[in-house]
Amino acid sequence: MQKSHPRFEDGEILISGYEAPSARFALVAVRRGCKNSVTMNPSRSQNSNYPVVTFTSLSMTSQLNALYSGKVSRAGALLPDTHALLRNWNLDQSADENYRRCEEENWLAKPSRLRVRHVLMPLKQRYRQCDEQIRALVFLKQHNLPAATLDWILFFHTLQADNLLRDLTLRVLLPLHDMGKNSVRKEDVEMMLFEWTAQGLTGEQWSAVTIRKIATSSLAVFRQFRVLSADTPAKFQIPHLPLAAFAYLAFWLQKEQPSGERLLSHPAWQWFFLNPETVEHLFIEAHNHRLLEYYVAGSVIRLDFPANNLEEYARVIARSTS
Repeated sequence: MQKSHPRFEDGEILISGYEAPSARFALVAVRRGCKNSVTMNPSRSQNSNYPVVTFTSLSMTSQLNALYSGKVSRAGALLPDTHALLRNWNLDQSADENYRRCEEENWLAKPSRLRVRHVLMPLKQRYRQCDEQIRALVFLKQHNLPAATLDWILFFHTLQADNLLRDLTLRVLLPLHDMGKNSVRKEDVEMMLFEWTAQGLTGEQWSAVTIRKIATSSLAVFRQFRVLSADTPAKFQIPHLPLAAFAYLAFWLQKEQPSGERLLSHPAWQWFFLNPETVEHLFIEAHNHRLLEYYVAGSVIRLDFPANNLEEYARVIARSTS
């Protein structure tokens, strides 16, 4: 008969069997599929010499019920490859035809066609969520939207496509920033990855070596998108979200959340360290630049865009920045 984990008061559970390289104490082996967060506590329980963990509920915004994968984070930001793909894309041809030409003509300047395919896999995952998405990005790129502005849009879609990077932003970077910390250590990321693999959220149990690699590659993605600096430990480079990028994100988000009030506090703004007050200021600024119409009457917020789809709105954005 398998012995169950001893339980303690206040949501504590005995832990054993996993040593975090930076923490020097063991990590819990929690049953798979647990939908709660574990907060590691290096103190000893009164009933045991083992350390304990405390369980707390997660908000819906972090979506930790999904399995995590290190594939996208290990691929990197791929910014030069993404810009090359968008620059060469022919809007008169289908997506499949463009991807075929990308391989045949080697738009990404890779040593082999196989390498091109490997790079295209995460790009398709990030930027092919709907037909109008890639067309809008191509239009913005080919009509000279500043690269720094476009990169923030690409960062948004990258986090959309990858649960791990998104929740590292919400569960590691954002709390550290809100606590007034000016940097993120690799150990901070490792600790969260250890928690997730202990909760069974990684599909398979990640080893300490795998966790170190994913932590390193994840931090590299944040550095490449200029959310973090190249220093060690990586310092926060709080993004000043360009107005054109903000407007694009607002248009995208209102498709899933048409309520103006709820859009103002949409959790995706936290990916850019924005609070509702700053978001409201950006909506007013976008209104003044005729990128959208934003009206407030008491508790009612009305939001209108001068376009019916994302590709049309990309043209509005391009005109505003020309």
